[in-house]
Amino acid sequence: MGQTPLHLAAGLGCDDMVPLILQQGAVVDALDIQRRTPLHLAAIVGFFPAVEVLLAAGADLSLHSGDNDESALETAAINGDVDVVRAMVRHGVDVNARDSEGLTALHAAAESNQAGAIDALIEAGAHVNARGCVERAALALLSNGADVDELASYRRTALHTTAKRGHTSVVNALLDAGARLHLRTNKYDSGDTPLDLAAKKDHVDIVQRLIRRGARLNARDADGLTTLHKTASENEADVIDALVAAGAEVDALSPESGFTPLHIASIDECSEAARSLLKHGASICTMDTSGCTPLHLAADGNSCEIIITLLEGGANENSLSGDGEARLHVAAARGSVAATQALLAAGANVDLPADKDGSSPLSIAALNGHADVTEVLNRHGAGLGATDSEGSTALHQAASENHAGVVDVLIKAGASLEALDNASRTPLIVAFDDFGRRPRKDAHVTIVALLKHGANANVQTSGYPLLAYAAHADSLPVVEALLAAGAEVNAVSNLTGCTALHVSTEHQHSAVLEELLRNAADTEIHAMRGQTPLHVAADGGHVHSINCLIDGGVMVEAQDEDGRTPLHVACSKLDCSAIHALLRSGSDIQAVDNSRCSPLHHAVNRIGHWESAANVAYAVNLLLRWGADENAVNSQGETAREVLQRFSSFPATFPDDTTQVQRLLSKSPQDKTWRRRGWLVLGRTRPNRVKPKAKNEGASTRSSIRNVRARDSATGARFDAAATLEQGVEGTIAPRERDATATAGLSNLVAAVLGLREEDVFRSIVGFL
Repeated sequence: MGQTPLHLAAGLGCDDMVPLILQQGAVVDALDIQRRTPLHLAAIVGFFPAVEVLLAAGADLSLHSGDNDESALETAAINGDVDVVRAMVRHGVDVNARDSEGLTALHAAAESNQAGAIDALIEAGAHVNARGCVERAALALLSNGADVDELASYRRTALHTTAKRGHTSVVNALLDAGARLHLRTNKYDSGDTPLDLAAKKDHVDIVQRLIRRGARLNARDADGLTTLHKTASENEADVIDALVAAGAEVDALSPESGFTPLHIASIDECSEAARSLLKHGASICTMDTSGCTPLHLAADGNSCEIIITLLEGGANENSLSGDGEARLHVAAARGSVAATQALLAAGANVDLPADKDGSSPLSIAALNGHADVTEVLNRHGAGLGATDSEGSTALHQAASENHAGVVDVLIKAGASLEALDNASRTPLIVAFDDFGRRPRKDAHVTIVALLKHGANANVQTSGYPLLAYAAHADSLPVVEALLAAGAEVNAVSNLTGCTALHVSTEHQHSAVLEELLRNAADTEIHAMRGQTPLHVAADGGHVHSINCLIDGGVMVEAQDEDGRTPLHVACSKLDCSAIHALLRSGSDIQAVDNSRCSPLHHAVNRIGHWESAANVAYAVNLLLRWGADENAVNSQGETAREVLQRFSSFPATFPDDTTQVQRLLSKSPQDKTWRRRGWLVLGRTRPNRVKPKAKNEGASTRSSIRNVRARDSATGARFDAAATLEQGVEGTIAPRERDATATAGLSNLVAAVLGLREEDVFRSIVGFL
């Protein structure tokens, strides 16, 4: 593709066409899409006449093709076209030019085993210390005086390469030429000698030749490994036989790891190599620097064959490592079913405890979540009640790591759900203790599994019911599972007296809160400091929780130890959303606490806590609009306005400007008058647009309001006797005028109905009437 007519003629061997095309002005070094010149194509197909014509026309011999970065000379050398090579030499080609990989045409000829091309290149002055030669090419290089120990990349000599590839005749020639036996490749190429390379590739005849020529059998590389170590990892039994027969040390220890060749064979699951080493007397009990024998390392894998080989060679299935672990512990931790079965079949003790913490193989398998190994151990009679140094059973271990599959296996096998560890925790409590640190996606699965199997749901951990823990974690599946398992919905904490309902309300976990209310959670239980769930919701400003609790029948006037209602608490937080929600639900705006402070007092008191005066003004305005009594006094005989004045008298301590709050409190009586008159006007002119507010008069502060709808119906009924405004009947509305609460929010209502503005609206209307 992208070829000129000259490319086509040269590539097809059209010798008569090449001169004609050149006479027409064709570019002799034109490149096709693969960056090849016509000379490259002629060299590829080996058309000598075309090559001669192109060279005579001045073809550039230094150009390299783009696909494999070959020069035309390299191409001819690879093909063994001696005439083409000599023609290029006559035209002055550089026979020692290198490509991007640093290779010359002599390398190419040597790799392709082209002895004729090698001779031609060497005659032309090519450097004879070439690399990578094989068979006849190497012999040709040697016959031309090449340095037999010339180092190639990675410090490889010709002997390294031929020993690895198994070219016996070349090895003999190199050895006869005096090649050195003990040179090593560099660390990036394993630091191997020719003997190492031949042994790893199972070239027994070359191994034997090198040994006869004096190769060092027990020489060590930079990692302290001998040839026998390296051969053991390749599972070459015949080479091992040859090395040991020649005097290789069968139990040679690597200084860093303490591995013998048998350790390495065990790690790599090379059973044939292990069998050969054992046959030659390799020690089965030698421990490495970690205290592990070959059998320990084999148990860490999943090969029955190597374990059986070692056991047949005399390994003790119950011996302990330096860490106090038996082989069965290692297999259980690894999750190797095959190794576990092989060790048990050989008589390993299924309940042998580990020295370091007393864990049985069953506990270790459970801790690591290996359900299949757990089943194998159970079938062989593993003790389900065996405990470690902390008193934990296998079920405790599985529960602590959220392994639901192992939990199912153990419980079906008869594990006790109520077993206690040294901290008096059941497996269910252990699962809850680790509940918070698990990924949210599947954190609940083990807990649900334990509950389904009958775990006791009515226990406490760290002084809290499990249901409260689940509510804190906002885990609806666990809450549902606990309730289905018979958990007491109103169980209280031994520490704080709170229930799950308190906890879900505090953290605004709406789904859990609603589920608890559906299961008849008691909304009137008082926790520490006498707080009900509604107090908690008010403290956090959780409007949705407030509404849910109101719908669930909570007592809006419940008092805590300080006599505060939830409305007091919301006012102390200046949370207008919560205040409004509670007022709409019928909270008594005139209620007082043990210090006879009203909600209005609590809001104004926030100035004394360095709260922003603007925030206080919002709350005060809302309370006044709902009919708060600005003249109510606390136990010190102070009204809310007087409390504010007391704070304002210390500007250095309370520097915030309270003018807006003072104005609201001062104008409150006047505002109430205009709201009452406005109500009269609105009631007479738009009777069908007015819906009376809830009336607090005569209601007990501790009465239980069970349903918002029922409360609204009762409110409407109480207003029928005073004024049937919905029917448009004109009459006295004095009761409404006497009720400050009834005017709450009227300004906004009139604005919406008449499109007029607040105080000026009412003055204008009354003046007109």
